[in-house]
Amino acid sequence: MKNHLLLLFAILIAWPALSLGQSAEFLTNHFGQQQKAPIFPQDFPDLHCNNQFPFNEDALKMAHNDIVIRLDSAYTVHEYRIQKYIYTTDAAGNILTALWQNWENDTWVNYSLTTFTWDEYGNKLSELSQKWENGLWNNQYRWNFTYDERGNRLTSLPQVWSDGNWINHTLINYTYSVSDKMLTYHAKLWIDGAWVNVYQEIYTWENNDHTYTSLEQTWENNEWVNRALNTIIFDTISLTENFLIQDWENGVWLNDGLYTSTFNSQGNVLTQIMEDWDNGSWKNVLFYSSDFYPNGNSKQATERYWDNDEWVNEIQSVYTWDAGKVHAQVFVWIGNEWVESTISNYMDVFMAWQYITSFGAINFDLYFADITGIEEQAERAKNGTIHCYPNPTTNQITIEINPAWKAENCMLELFNQSGQKVKSLYLSPNSTSSTSSINVEDMMSGMYFLKVSSGQKTSTRKVIIE
Repeated sequence: MKNHLLLLFAILIAWPALSLGQSAEFLTNHFGQQQKAPIFPQDFPDLHCNNQFPFNEDALKMAHNDIVIRLDSAYTVHEYRIQKYIYTTDAAGNILTALWQNWENDTWVNYSLTTFTWDEYGNKLSELSQKWENGLWNNQYRWNFTYDERGNRLTSLPQVWSDGNWINHTLINYTYSVSDKMLTYHAKLWIDGAWVNVYQEIYTWENNDHTYTSLEQTWENNEWVNRALNTIIFDTISLTENFLIQDWENGVWLNDGLYTSTFNSQGNVLTQIMEDWDNGSWKNVLFYSSDFYPNGNSKQATERYWDNDEWVNEIQSVYTWDAGKVHAQVFVWIGNEWVESTISNYMDVFMAWQYITSFGAINFDLYFADITGIEEQAERAKNGTIHCYPNPTTNQITIEINPAWKAENCMLELFNQSGQKVKSLYLSPNSTSSTSSINVEDMMSGMYFLKVSSGQKTSTRKVIIE
C-alpha cells in the first residue's frame, strides 16, 4: 500500500494551482474530466491521455492573471535520451498537434504525434495518438468526448487501433449536480462485444463544498464493492487542507494515508506532508515544499523524507528564467550539498501562479511566447472593451459586452484556477441587452477567470469571488 501512497503523493504535488477551497474540486477533475489518470493505468498502459505530451491545454488557450502563454517547444534530457516536443495551435490558442521527437545518431527522429480537435467553445472533442514506424504515422489510440450545454464533459471513449480498425476500450460517463459539481464517474470496459462495469466513483459535497468525499468502487461478482474512500477538508481561514485516504477491508474503513497541505493566497501548494498509517498512528513519510518568484513563476521545489525523527533533503528542482525560456534542473542531496542529478524526476512549471506543464527529466528547456496584448489590441481597434463588475464580488458578476462582439454568437465561461469550467452562459446575437450576469452565490471564494468568446475573438478577465 505504501507504493500506492507514493504514487498518489507524486500526483498530488503535480496538481495545477488551486483556487482557495477548490483543491477537492480539482481532485474530481484530475481523476475524471481531464483524464490524466484514466481508471486503472495498469489495466490499459497504452491509454494515458495527454501523458505523452505534457501540457495544460487550458493554460494554452486561456489568459491567466492577465497573461496569455503559448508553448512553442521543449527539450528534455533523460538518462539515456534527449527528447523534443513541438506544439502548434489554432487562432484561439487551442493545441492542434503535439510532436515528440528523439535525438538519435545526431538527428531528430519522429517518435509520436498527437492531434486534437475542438468545438467552438474550446472543449476538446477528440485526441488521436500516432507512432512513427517505418517512415509512416501509425494509429495507436484515440479519445472522443461529448459535453452538455454547460460545457461539462459527459462521456470519454478511448479506442485502440488494432488490425486496421478502431476497437472500443473504455467508456467513461460523468454526471453533475445543478451547480456543475461532479456526482459520479462511471467506467466500463469493452469485453467480448459488450460494455462491462469495472469502476466508479461517487462524490459528495458538503459545508459549502469545503468538505468533499469520493467513494471508489470496483465491479466484482455482479455487484459494486467498496475500494477506497477519500475525504478532503479545506479550511479557508488557515488555508490548509487535509486529504484522508481509507481502504475498505473486512467490512470496515481503515486509515491508509494522510496529506496535509498549506496554500498561499493565490491557491498554490506551499507545503505538503504525507503520512502513512502504521500500527495505529500516523508516521511521517514525505515532505514537499515549493517556492515562487514574486511574479508567480516557479523558483524551486524540494522533496524530503523522514529518517531518524527528522526531515532529510532528497530531491530539488530549480528553475531559471529568461525571455521566452525557462530552464529546469533536478538536484539530489549528497554529502550535505545539492549536486546535479543523473536521474529523472517530475518537474512542474508555474507561470503567474498558474500550472503550465510538467516534464519527467534530468533537466529541460521550455520555450514559450507571451502573446498578452494581442486580444487587447484587437479590442482597442474595435474602440471598446469588455467590463465585468463588481470585482471582487460576492453573489453576481455583471458583464458589459462591446456590441461589436455581439454580432456573432457569444459564450461566457467562468473557470477556476485549475482550468475547470464551473459556469457558462450562451448569448444570442439577437439579444438587445448590452449586459449579462452570472450568479456566483454557490461558488467558493477565490480567484476565477471569465472568458468571453465570439467567433474567433476571445477575451479573459480575472474575477475575485469573496
